[in-house]
Amino acid sequence: MELTQRAQELIKKYDLNPPFIRKEAQADFYYPDFVQLLWAKWGAYTGEYIGPYTFFFIRHNLVCVFYTSAKLKEVRDQYLHLVEHDNFLERHYTDWRQSTKNFEHEILNFKALAPNTPFEHYAETYIKFCDAYIYQYAMGIIPEAFGLEPEKWISTEIETWCQHYSQDANHSFPLLTSPVNLSFVAEEELGLLRIALIRARGSSEEQCRDALSQHQAAWFWIRNNYSDIQVLPLEHFKNRLDEYQDMSVSEIQEKISHLEGLPEKHIIDKQNIFKSFPPSEKLLLFVKLNEVFAEMQDIRKKFVLESNHYHQLFLQRLSLEYDIPMDELICYSHSEVRALLQGESRVSVEEVIRRRHCVFAITDQDTRYVLSGEEAEGIYQAFAHIHDDVNFLNGVIAQKGKVSGRVKIVMRSADISKVETGDIMVSSMTRPEMVAAMTKAAAFVTNEGGITCHAAIVAREMKKPCIIGTKSATKIFKDGDLVEVDADRGVVTLVERV
Repeated sequence: MELTQRAQELIKKYDLNPPFIRKEAQADFYYPDFVQLLWAKWGAYTGEYIGPYTFFFIRHNLVCVFYTSAKLKEVRDQYLHLVEHDNFLERHYTDWRQSTKNFEHEILNFKALAPNTPFEHYAETYIKFCDAYIYQYAMGIIPEAFGLEPEKWISTEIETWCQHYSQDANHSFPLLTSPVNLSFVAEEELGLLRIALIRARGSSEEQCRDALSQHQAAWFWIRNNYSDIQVLPLEHFKNRLDEYQDMSVSEIQEKISHLEGLPEKHIIDKQNIFKSFPPSEKLLLFVKLNEVFAEMQDIRKKFVLESNHYHQLFLQRLSLEYDIPMDELICYSHSEVRALLQGESRVSVEEVIRRRHCVFAITDQDTRYVLSGEEAEGIYQAFAHIHDDVNFLNGVIAQKGKVSGRVKIVMRSADISKVETGDIMVSSMTRPEMVAAMTKAAAFVTNEGGITCHAAIVAREMKKPCIIGTKSATKIFKDGDLVEVDADRGVVTLVERV
């Protein structure tokens, strides 16, 4: 597609030249200017504005964010410079934890609203909720730059340390990058196991039902993603609870102890290996950074999935109040929603139609551009990378192991049911609602993801081979292909094309 003059001007102005590192996901509940809002907040917090950032919505809900390697290095270098002064890491972590508490408070405020709450109060509460959400997300956005391209920072330090002490890098990398906090997916499973335990010990049906109701109220959103929003009913959790009904008290206790003990085990394993083979100060810092970022990234994803439920509720109410269809409101930017609430004009239907096809947003410190329709599509095509037909891929080892199996591509919720026991689950990135498929799969392979991504964390908890960051696994492999996942070497090989 021929680029328009304005698109060409933007590419030239911001020197937007391939190769790019791209992240993508199916999403309906991200404002088109969301990435820009986050990095602007981060810049305000640190006094170190970094931009511009590019952000796409393709054909209504495929979100793509393009980074250059140089941009990620700039972000990492600036953060590491900050960390070297005035206990910045400790201050950042403390402020992030406070932002988390503040947002949890706003969630409770929004959740407490009655259905008949006057719209003015409803909208005011939502804006406070949204402001807290954006700030909390922005405070934890820095792992984006560190999660991608681990070979440009922590991998090099681990390899140098391994070479010095003749250690196996493929064993050391997953260990030293293991999180020291349970993922929220594991926390939810623990909650269900504890209910299974009280049932196995003979508690009454009423006690079990009350405990399960509380569990449902706390975790109804856990199968949400960036696009599909649902409220899981009590029956869903009851069915999952019934999966434990044949387990004895001691078996359930053992499973609980295993999950509860994972963080402490990772801490002790790291301490032990560092006692025997002392790390450099830089490696020690990088391991600590990775632990902090893993916690931030997991909490961030938890809030995204929970918050999308409330975003949807608000847009539904806004749709009724202003007589604007939901599928139009989804195309509004955050600033346009706020402007609408302040009595300014709505986005034209013509512009909405263009945005449904493609949106491109780019922001520097002073100017924000939002292109749509053919202009945006032209830039996207210029950014998109066409992959050659290859039969193997390299990626980052998230969890060691070697297995073979048939590929199942999982990109959205509807794909989860395809995965059968022993399959190789291949995805752009994994999300919590995919855990049911991950439980069956023999291994996971992703296009994207850094060392603290969901796939890496779950793979370590499940002890299943996992290779992340292959960039193009979902494009190279097809459903039914027989592949070998060698997560001891970080290689996925096509054995037989379907």
